[in-house]
Amino acid sequence: MSNDTLRLPAEELYKKELEALIANETDPIPTGWKMSPRSVRTYICGGKAGNTVITPKYIGHERLVEIAIATLVTDRALLLIGEPGTAKSWLSEHLTAAINGCSTNVIQGTAGTTEEQIRYSWNYAMLIANGPSPEAMLKSPVFNAMENGSIARVEEISRCASEVQDALISILSEKRISVPELNMEIPAKKGFSVIATANTRDKGVNEMSAALKRRFNIVVLPTPASLETEIDIVKTRVEQLSEWSLTHRFLRVMLLRRYARYSGNFETVRPVISRRSLRPQPGCSQRLRRYRFCAEAWHLPGALEMER
Repeated sequence: MSNDTLRLPAEELYKKELEALIANETDPIPTGWKMSPRSVRTYICGGKAGNTVITPKYIGHERLVEIAIATLVTDRALLLIGEPGTAKSWLSEHLTAAINGCSTNVIQGTAGTTEEQIRYSWNYAMLIANGPSPEAMLKSPVFNAMENGSIARVEEISRCASEVQDALISILSEKRISVPELNMEIPAKKGFSVIATANTRDKGVNEMSAALKRRFNIVVLPTPASLETEIDIVKTRVEQLSEWSLTHRFLRVMLLRRYARYSGNFETVRPVISRRSLRPQPGCSQRLRRYRFCAEAWHLPGALEMER
């Protein structure tokens, strides 16, 4: 893959870490997985594999990561719920990258998502010319995951219409897709599962049915518990994006800048930002977009003097 790619998938971005974990594997590996559940946890939460340092991908409650991995080991579908910016998609991507080495079997849920995008559709030119055939079928990411014994991702499932959501019920229950046009059924191989993400704060969400919820193990991802945790998250991600180190002072300057937008001057911000009872608002990923051009923080009048 060329170096000018805007965003590499997780399995390419952290290829060396994944290879090190696989090379140093000592535990049993489930069918369809690239590494053991213990190694997946190390990849997500951080640690070491031989002489390779594994950077943490999710900074938060490690117990929730363990529950998510245990869910996928048992072939249960996993539903990650949380407010916007709580790393639902981020965790979903890295789980599939570690487990299958492929995080790109993704369906993005929107108001325009159709049932065909969940199951399969047809190349209509070939369909008209030759009739239904396997060659004329356009397989969905879920269909491909079932055939390969891997994990499919469904982002923002609550943005899909109810009838589209319900297309997953039979897939998750029976672990097979029926293709009546070809008089055939496609069974899922061992290792197949689905990771879905959802939030209930956005406008335009559709409540999931109780029948669909029962097919998932639900893990609720909380917002960062403290300002220090949020600083760690931002520091880790900005270093990965920019490839240069940020000091703790620089991070506090950026946080001062963020809160200064609401107060109008730095003098009233400093006592608030240093108060230990302060809890950050949800949405770390949204803040991170503003921090990408964090060099601007150095040019804010009074920011460096206050930090001293």
